[in-house]
Amino acid sequence: MNPLARRGSLLVLLPVLAGTAHAQWPSNPATNLPVCDATGDQGVPKVAAGGDGSTWAAWFDNRGGSYAVYAQKLDAAGNEVFAHNGLLVSANPQNTSTVDWGIESDGAGGCVIAFTDIRVGPDLDTYVYRIDGAGTFLWGANGVALSNNADFESNPKVARLTDGSFAVTWSRGPNTGPGAIHVQKLDANGVPQFAGEGLQIVGSGTEKPAFSNIVASDAGGWIVGYVRDISSFASPRHFRAQKFDSAGNALWNGGAPLAVYDAAAVPIGYQPIVQSDGAGGGVFAWHSAIGSTFDCWIQRVTSAGAEVHAHNGVQVSTEASRNKYDPSIAIVAGGDVVVAFNKRNGAQSQWATCVQRIDGAGARLWSNDGVELLPLNGIPKQFERCVPLGNDAVVLTCEQTNYPAQGLRVLGFRVNGAGANVWAGSPVVVSSVLSAKDKIPVTTDVSGIVRAVWDDARNDSGDIYAQNVNTDGTLGPAPSVATGFCFGDGTGAACPCANTGLTGRGCANSVDPGGALLVAAGVPLLSADSVLLSGSGMPNSTVLYFQGTTQQSGGAGVAFGDGKRCAGGSVVRLGTKVNSAGASSYPAAGDPSVSVRGLVTVPGTRTYQAWYRNAAAFCTASTFNLSNGVEFPWGA
Repeated sequence: MNPLARRGSLLVLLPVLAGTAHAQWPSNPATNLPVCDATGDQGVPKVAAGGDGSTWAAWFDNRGGSYAVYAQKLDAAGNEVFAHNGLLVSANPQNTSTVDWGIESDGAGGCVIAFTDIRVGPDLDTYVYRIDGAGTFLWGANGVALSNNADFESNPKVARLTDGSFAVTWSRGPNTGPGAIHVQKLDANGVPQFAGEGLQIVGSGTEKPAFSNIVASDAGGWIVGYVRDISSFASPRHFRAQKFDSAGNALWNGGAPLAVYDAAAVPIGYQPIVQSDGAGGGVFAWHSAIGSTFDCWIQRVTSAGAEVHAHNGVQVSTEASRNKYDPSIAIVAGGDVVVAFNKRNGAQSQWATCVQRIDGAGARLWSNDGVELLPLNGIPKQFERCVPLGNDAVVLTCEQTNYPAQGLRVLGFRVNGAGANVWAGSPVVVSSVLSAKDKIPVTTDVSGIVRAVWDDARNDSGDIYAQNVNTDGTLGPAPSVATGFCFGDGTGAACPCANTGLTGRGCANSVDPGGALLVAAGVPLLSADSVLLSGSGMPNSTVLYFQGTTQQSGGAGVAFGDGKRCAGGSVVRLGTKVNSAGASSYPAAGDPSVSVRGLVTVPGTRTYQAWYRNAAAFCTASTFNLSNGVEFPWGA
């Protein structure tokens, strides 16, 4: 049997409940993508990367006169999967104001959403939903209730763990007595793994811990970071953390909370940053004032719970007489931490958007002050966001050029290892519309394409808009990194049974007479691999993405099944996927990158193709077909 044809058992896939595409990622920053422009107020948006180039967005929505929860999924091209203005997740009653909440990709094309509402009483309780890529509510139409008590609860956050389960954290603040940070673990079917309302980190005395956040750690465990106490204005608002194993056992500091920062209080209503370091430990960031000047700090904690830097962390910038606020961090290739932050003068009448890089030993690499991406002047800047792109980082920020009027535009930078901005004509204008904007959550995945979502008042009190930014700083459709070859349009070797497809695609199949299309986007660098292989025009069946070292038969290909074998030489199987709406991608969440899985260790050219099952016996008796081929060179 040919090694490419060796298959396991077929998976059954439910059909996709797709709405009519409202739009694709626009290339015009004056347009952006209207995810929801319904009447009423839409706000507090959240975003999660699907891992395959898709994006989930969710928000609170007041179109019906009271707040409800809506969500939308965008495919890699920015097409809406559900009807325009979103999928109703929950119309259960909410307060007239909302609290923070969380969303996470489920790693299988869906998402998990955690929020609070008042469906069983005037206090807030916590609920979690899992929705698949077709819009099916996998954990029931009303989700899973994680709490039901008379106390105020808020700020639920969710993490997808390495064992396929999910963990949710939230805070509980009773009127009297101590509060607690809660954590509940749910299996893939939504079954809670801990009794009652989950594990608790209970405050000492009458302390009320809050503003918890959670990230996955190793071996099915997780790390929680939180503020020690918010019970009064004078509370010791210190930053604490704890790591738990998959069974819920506390691992750090002998089971007691680890004091990440206790030199001073963090601000009121502030949520510090928690990220996984990818090795079982965590990276933490926050701002606070020791004395009269605010500074930004980071700390690393190893898998075993040891602080890597001096206690209370590394100061991101030591520039005197300047306040530094709102750090956002990206852990880039090699483990350095890039920090974007906001800088202001003492009177807070001048602002700058800045960036710093800190290595594993805690050294500030871009001078002690950092680099100004936007200079310190009287134009307000805010909402700095930082995400990794290989060894580089992408920074988004908002600038209020019509100050003192209320209007923000969104700008973008790509900063390399030397602290230089590498996008031509930068800053890249992501949104040129001068309107009130808020939150600006940002995400990226292995594709390297940044997706930003925000609350935008360009039309009314608030709509939800989104925009992608490609790895080269362009907006809209991602530029291909590859050259196509071996098409099923009659050039080169003929398709079997004369099943000719369209130009630039593979041979025709049972669902698409144009044939299957394979494209590649991203950065083909071994040091910053963000290549995404995307196939479309296929049946909803299994598909194998594979790599070769040459073009088969000089690029003409040879007949193989119902298609043509295009990628030849030394072949490596990259991964098997299941098509949804005739499409899939490699890598998806949790997959090795293309270069790692393809064992590409030195620069050079490779070829790629998609083999897929076509059981309808469209042409020959082989019941399989292939896409066109693509080829591109890998750089160092």
